[in-house]
Amino acid sequence: MPIVLVRLRLLIGRRVWLKNITKYRRPKATGWPPYLVVMAVNERLLEVIFFFYGLAFISLGIVIITQVRASKGSKLRLINVISLLAFFGIAHGFNEFIDMFKIIWGKGTILDIVGPVVLILSFIFLFWFGFRLINIDKMRLGLWFPAIIALAFFSLPLLGGLTKPDMWTASARYFLG
Repeated sequence: MPIVLVRLRLLIGRRVWLKNITKYRRPKATGWPPYLVVMAVNERLLEVIFFFYGLAFISLGIVIITQVRASKGSKLRLINVISLLAFFGIAHGFNEFIDMFKIIWGKGTILDIVGPVVLILSFIFLFWFGFRLINIDKMRLGLWFPAIIALAFFSLPLLGGLTKPDMWTASARYFLG
């Protein structure tokens, strides 16, 4: 077993030597380097993670819609606003499922176009929920605020290239979500 010496510089400036006993094991079943094995395992795990992530968002949306329908006669003003959060949950859950299928089927499918569209739609629901929640009692933010956000949302893809779906995704994440 090789002994690996690691030199650490602490915040006060002293040098400390640590002895760490490590053993390098190459996976015998594949013969691949360990970093490739970790990448392959992580990619398989990403499918499961995206599945449960999407399921959680869709469950959030379904539970909120069920609760809104059960409390139709309520005088709470939040009931009128929270349905937008439910629409966000359902749309964002579908976006996570689209990301999962992108991993399974690979790039170059119709999902490369549908994915950013669904993501933008979900973040529009989230932005509108936040805007209406802030203005639930009285108009604190005027209609100038969504206009500025829309201008910023459309300006980033115009600067980076309209045809790149990643630019639209980044713009939706930065300005709407």
